[in-house]
Amino acid sequence: MQNVAMISEVTEPRASFPIEQEIAPRAPMLWLLVCGLALMVAIAVATVLSIDKFRENAIENGKDGLESAVLLLVRHGVVTRAISPLLLETFSPPPVSARMRP
Repeated sequence: MQNVAMISEVTEPRASFPIEQEIAPRAPMLWLLVCGLALMVAIAVATVLSIDKFRENAIENGKDGLESAVLLLVRHGVVTRAISPLLLETFSPPPVSARMRP
């Protein structure tokens, strides 16, 4: 069997590697990180846009509801004004002079 020198027994300095050789094995991890960050940014932008669209839809629906309510009240007011003289004649109390007779 061959004797292998332990790390503490090695006196020679470690061989240096060019930078290209050190970055190349990390390239898949770098691409994974870059793509992951791009995906997170895309999700955040899509979320903001969809929230904005839902907010605009809610505002429009609220405006439509208020317009419908106003139109209903106006229509009801027109009908009430048209029949109010009949209602006043039918349900009005007797005049004060008629109530004060002994």
